[in-house]
Amino acid sequence: MGIRTFRRALALSVLLLSLLTIGSMAAGCSSNGDEPVTTTSSGPITTQTATTGATTTSTTESLMTEWDRLLRDNSKVQHELAIYLSQGVEDDDPLMGLYRGLQARTRALTCRKALAERDLDLADAAMLEVYYAMNLGRDVAQGSTGETLADAYGIIETLGSPSRAPDESAALLDRFIESLAPLLDEATGLLASTTT
Repeated sequence: MGIRTFRRALALSVLLLSLLTIGSMAAGCSSNGDEPVTTTSSGPITTQTATTGATTTSTTESLMTEWDRLLRDNSKVQHELAIYLSQGVEDDDPLMGLYRGLQARTRALTCRKALAERDLDLADAAMLEVYYAMNLGRDVAQGSTGETLADAYGIIETLGSPSRAPDESAALLDRFIESLAPLLDEATGLLASTTT
C-alpha cells in the first residue's frame, strides 16, 4: 500500500507541474510573429504583428503571481526528487521525509495562494493535504530534515481550517512556507550530487 501512496503523490506532483506549465504557456500564447493578427473593437479593424517567443516568455512570466512562481519552483524540485526516489526508495526511508516536506510546502503554497485569491474552499482542502504530508514526513524524517519538519509543524499545529481566520492563517502559512525553504536547498543538493 505504501508504494501506491507514493505513486499517487508522484502522479499528483506531475499533474500539478503539468498544469502550471500548461497554464504558463497558455497565458503567453501568441501566433507566429510573421502572421498578422486582426482584432476588432467598436472602432475600425486594426492589424498588429504578434510578439515573438522571447517576448512571450517575458509576458508569461509577468502574468504569473509570486505565488505561481514559488509553486512552480517548489513543484519542479519536488517532481525531480520524486523521480529520483522512484528508483527504489521505500516509504519508510528518511529521504521520504524530505519529499513529504516539499510536498507539504507545495500544498501550503497552494493554500496561501488560495487565501490571497479568497478561494477559501481551496485553501481548506489544500491545508488538509499539508497536514497529511507533514504527518507522513515527520514519521520518517531524520536529522536536520526531521528538525525542520518538527519546527514547521509547530507553526501550523493549531491552524486548522484557514477559512475560519484567513488573515491570521495567511501569516502562519507565510512563516510555515519560509521554515520549509531549507528543504529546497537540501533536495537540490541531493539531486546535484546524484547527477555528477
